[in-house]
Amino acid sequence: MFAAALLFDIGTTLNALRGIDVAEEEADVPPVAQLLLNNAKAELRDLAASILRDEPPEAPLAAADLRRVMRWRLAMQNAFEECDSRYGTIYEPEITAPADDLIAVEVTFAIPCGSDSVLFLFRYEDGWRLVLDWERNDFARVQEANGWFAWHVSMPDVHGSFLVVTSDISTSCNSNWQWLRWRVDRVNRGGRQAEKIAEGEDQVYVGNDDFLETEVTPNGFCVRYDTGSADLGRLVRNRRLDYRVDGRGDITRLEPVASTPRDFLDEWLKEHNDERRGEIDEPLRCDDGTWQVALTSYENDDADETITYFFVAEENGMFRMVASRDKPCR
Repeated sequence: MFAAALLFDIGTTLNALRGIDVAEEEADVPPVAQLLLNNAKAELRDLAASILRDEPPEAPLAAADLRRVMRWRLAMQNAFEECDSRYGTIYEPEITAPADDLIAVEVTFAIPCGSDSVLFLFRYEDGWRLVLDWERNDFARVQEANGWFAWHVSMPDVHGSFLVVTSDISTSCNSNWQWLRWRVDRVNRGGRQAEKIAEGEDQVYVGNDDFLETEVTPNGFCVRYDTGSADLGRLVRNRRLDYRVDGRGDITRLEPVASTPRDFLDEWLKEHNDERRGEIDEPLRCDDGTWQVALTSYENDDADETITYFFVAEENGMFRMVASRDKPCR
């Protein structure tokens, strides 16, 4: 009876979303669409939880049952049918068992210019319990939705805890430059909600293949993506963020942060919120063994150029900023 009521609510909500008339590339999300999207996500979460209530502890079996029943109930409501409206259609849920005691439910909604996804992670501890609910709500622009969504779960550590890395990219109708957001949570035992370990955001270029890659282990994670460069002669550079996570949840960035002195300067400027942009010359070796990397920058189109020479030490493939000045080493 409970599940049937939820089913009716989801069908009503999706039909209401389909009745919202917006332009094909409308970036503003009407307030009524914001409310209905929030409701639909809550109803889907509750529907998944209600189906799992009597499922066995074996994650693959429970996931298969959930996939079958949830798909059937949503299909009855024509949830998967495309319609002329920009809202009201969802794609078939991706339901998997990433571990022996974990079930992941990913549901994606169609919105103008892209999509909006949610992730529900259930863990078995005296029954299937929701331990991670990752969604974005109340967004007034489609750019704020959970677009291009991806996630990965690590193997368990010695305490039975998992790390979960999620990433999403802003939705836009006509640009290869978007905004990347990533987050890492840890799922512990005891039926508790996941705890946030780290998060970050940055500009990302989506015009290349393999523009984003994430990895996660029980004790660390990596985020790699194409982003802007301080060197105006380069369209993009690939940024690599490697972190170790300790038992307290503290993170430490790991070396190397770059593979060349030139890339190291790019990363150093970004880490120090230095917004200088210009031309970065090829590195030169100084007599003392350090690398000289010159940056020619301009404050505006009419200003004279300013050349700054950065001196970078290299040891075993890792780099360290030594100094910067307005004169070269030779």
